[in-house]
Amino acid sequence: HGNTSYLSEINARPSIKNKTVLAMCDGLRGTYTRSTPWYWGGIIMSRDPVAAEYTALQVINEKRVMEKEEPFSVPSYVKLAESKYGLGTCDPAKIDIVR
Repeated sequence: HGNTSYLSEINARPSIKNKTVLAMCDGLRGTYTRSTPWYWGGIIMSRDPVAAEYTALQVINEKRVMEKEEPFSVPSYVKLAESKYGLGTCDPAKIDIVR
């Protein structure tokens, strides 16, 4: 909700990066617009925190498209996490999704 440019830099610090084993996104309950509740009912888990964040965004965007909303673009902090800090990937061709 605002300036998120620092998120990738914080996660790239060795004290965090070297301890990150599993990234989890709770998708049980959330919103796909600022005020519309949505009960997706899923959990996203990955050894790759960038892939987890990207996949969560794709789930939200699928719902947004179904509801005739514009999909969100990939946030800059996710792109930086991949390109500048090497924390993972947001390339869908490199992400395996198991349902």
